[in-house]
Amino acid sequence: MKSNNLYVLAAPHSKNSYWWANIKRGLIKNSFEYKYNLVYLTSDDLKMPSRISGEMVLIVGHNPAWINESIEALFALKATPLLANTSMFQGHRKTCSGIVLGLEDAILDTIEYLKSCGRERIVFLGVNPDSISDKIKSDVFPNKNDIIFAPEGIEKCVDAFVKKLQDLKYNAALCANDTVAICLMKKMAEKGYKMPDDFFVIGMGNSFIGQGMTPPLSSIDFNYYEMGKQAVNLYHNIKTSSPEYNMVLTLECKLIIRDSARMPNYDVRSDSRREKNAISSSESKYFDGETVGGILSTEAFLQSCDYTDAKILVGLMNNKPIKAISEETFLGERAVRYRIENLIKQKGFRNRSELTEFLKSSINNKKEGIKRND
Repeated sequence: MKSNNLYVLAAPHSKNSYWWANIKRGLIKNSFEYKYNLVYLTSDDLKMPSRISGEMVLIVGHNPAWINESIEALFALKATPLLANTSMFQGHRKTCSGIVLGLEDAILDTIEYLKSCGRERIVFLGVNPDSISDKIKSDVFPNKNDIIFAPEGIEKCVDAFVKKLQDLKYNAALCANDTVAICLMKKMAEKGYKMPDDFFVIGMGNSFIGQGMTPPLSSIDFNYYEMGKQAVNLYHNIKTSSPEYNMVLTLECKLIIRDSARMPNYDVRSDSRREKNAISSSESKYFDGETVGGILSTEAFLQSCDYTDAKILVGLMNNKPIKAISEETFLGERAVRYRIENLIKQKGFRNRSELTEFLKSSINNKKEGIKRND
């Protein structure tokens, strides 16, 4: 390669998403260690061949059409595409190296867990027809008749499903992402369903807001921060070794069981450490709607905090006393109070009650907004 730059091309609609923010953190972390200069490209840069000709470019995005266009443009410029995505189509694996999440194994492990709990009638709910990762997920799901897509958006999909649930006879849902799962739990609670007694719900993404639900949401954890770090490692390996074959690195996705899908006396897998995840935003109507907007805005607020502060806020969402939050975060009670006061000031709230009410508003589906001193 010609320079010590690591060129990155991210999909335009991904720039403000949580998952991209976490990938970017990982890129920054390991690029610093290797002394690479991160250079973020736009589509206009693909029109300047002298800049990236002969270089390797990391492509980050979910939309299949955009990814294909970017790969073709880079090949035309004699540049080498390197993909960082939740998944790769088989065609991409033949032409590109990349780093992906182990979606296939995670979904099959989750189905096996649900069946071991006696939950045989499983629906795969809220699949985004415009997402490459959701396409891979639906390909893996064994019973195609039990896949429900969301062409009109998450809220309409969930509303229609809950209305017909009694006739459908499902007893568990694997949701395409945590936003779908949270919408489902809220809608089912409104109809009087009890989780996990009546129904198991498992999401994907391991969001902070999911942890603050009642009951807390079980979820498959996607470690996008690690993806960013490993993308730099893969770039370095390819750059220094010049392999004659494409290299694809797969990151493990762990199923984290919480009360939304927990059998009595289940030995819960460790949830002591996680990296903040991403619930992606999109230009399509998949994420339209007041409930979905509330979930995403609250998760964005939690994602803007560091990990310890986010855990403290989740504790407030769950009405935990300061002592319990102190034990969970390994901080003294005084330190917890100090961090809460700082968050109140930094985020523009007037007091702890207002902060807590804001955090709970998306879970409780309150229509009124919480005014902050912005």
